[in-house]
Amino acid sequence: PGQLDPHWAALVHICWRVGVVAMSERYAGADPEPDGAGAADAGAAARGEAHGEGPLSKLSKSNRWQRVHTQVGGSGAGAGGSFPSPRSGHTSFVHRGRVWAWGGYCGDGADADLDHMCSYNPVQQIWDRVAIPHPTYLDQVWPVSISGSTVAVVGSRYAVFLIGFAQLDVQIVEPHTNRIAVLDLATTSWLTTNLLALDDGIRLGYGYTKAEVAQEPRTDLTITPGRQPQCKDKHAACIYKNRMVVFGGWGPRPLEHEGDDFEPADGGDPHGLGWHAELAVLDLAELAHPGVHGGAEVGAAAGFNAEWTFPPHRGIGERPCPRAASTLTRVGDCAILFGGRAKGGRLNDVRRLDLIAMEWSLVAPCTESPRVPIARSWHCAEAVGTTRIFIYGGLSRDLGDDGGGMSLGDAWFLDVPTGIWTELVVPDLGPDSARFWHTSSKVGEDIVIFGGTHTDHDGYVPGVTPVQHETQLASVIQFQSRVPRLEAICQRAVQRAVAGGAMQPEWLHAAGIPRGVAGRCLEYASGECPPWQPLRGGD
Repeated sequence: PGQLDPHWAALVHICWRVGVVAMSERYAGADPEPDGAGAADAGAAARGEAHGEGPLSKLSKSNRWQRVHTQVGGSGAGAGGSFPSPRSGHTSFVHRGRVWAWGGYCGDGADADLDHMCSYNPVQQIWDRVAIPHPTYLDQVWPVSISGSTVAVVGSRYAVFLIGFAQLDVQIVEPHTNRIAVLDLATTSWLTTNLLALDDGIRLGYGYTKAEVAQEPRTDLTITPGRQPQCKDKHAACIYKNRMVVFGGWGPRPLEHEGDDFEPADGGDPHGLGWHAELAVLDLAELAHPGVHGGAEVGAAAGFNAEWTFPPHRGIGERPCPRAASTLTRVGDCAILFGGRAKGGRLNDVRRLDLIAMEWSLVAPCTESPRVPIARSWHCAEAVGTTRIFIYGGLSRDLGDDGGGMSLGDAWFLDVPTGIWTELVVPDLGPDSARFWHTSSKVGEDIVIFGGTHTDHDGYVPGVTPVQHETQLASVIQFQSRVPRLEAICQRAVQRAVAGGAMQPEWLHAAGIPRGVAGRCLEYASGECPPWQPLRGGD
């Protein structure tokens, strides 16, 4: 794609629209993988993909991977120091073809500035800084740093964060929370919520009176009073039909609703910390459909409402054990839980949660898989197509019996219906490509891996505790999860050419290309819409 002449690409883009689809197969050298690739049928076996043959194997070579040498846009150039700062434990999400990153631990006592977000354009490979100051009335309770949180995008407009670890100022640490923060992506401003009012003890501890709590400004989002999730971080979450599904985490012993959902740390942690197996669901339908479920647009007389529910664990004998730092990835009508850290060590089991019946089941590895991933935590996972999951990196088991964990740089595909694992060929992407507590975001066919922590050991000797060095990262790795269709190849080439000045929109007009297509090129160049989005009718 990088070698396409931009003028030829624009012309072929027009040809694509009138039906010249056969060129896609010739250009790519392999069938573009359909959305249903990897389904539980004989197709994959017939192509030999499970045994290292066929198109999928050909695409598992190094040309699918890229260690990106990113640039900084105008809004990030004046940020001072490196931008974005190296970090781990942050959150990331996708909005309008860009990857947004927020929070995280930056090492050496530093933390990411929470009054801005980092926005990454994976086509131009440029970072920008987006200022998002918090509401002033929250000055006393807005954290100075967060980590171990999760995020879900609702209605293509709102990013809903469940904050895990929060530091309120440099002296006072309230390690684990269950607070919700909602970012309006249309206005790049925070919605006000009432969740702090549900926790009067914290607020009163910072000089508020009960009267002041009662006089808090009207909230845009009201969390229904009642049972709230346990305070914890390093939980896993996914979004399904405007419901945020959250599982597990690490935090203090719950005061109630304990049952089998909590496993204390060995030796009795002085703070009563341990692993959780709580399953919680936050209904965000009103955010996705204002007015339909009783909500109204922000600024109207009434705001949005959201409510937590706690489905009972079903699937006797198959329910997952309490754990933290796992991943929960939605694939169709189910969520796939993989790995994590539990009391007995790190895990590599796969559990399926039926999101309709809310029942757990075990996904046993297929005997046809020559290898399976080793146990890990703090990895990343993304859904690819309709049946597969991509796994990258993480923190492995301990080195020996007394060493620290080792960061991983391997990558895998899991075909959920069959349970077949396929290890991908990962080229040498640099000494710090192995990482954990990073994030991944799927933008079109590209999976963008950002940040994390890299561990290095000064030689491991059995019986001797190794010297372990940890480095926070700001590097970006991009992986092409599927063969791009010709349309996407051409659109991306046009976007890069217009953004880099190699092509002027006037040239498109002069070449007889319809103004609708030329206008889309301008939108691509500004990064306002993803290059793989189909043209509008009439273009």
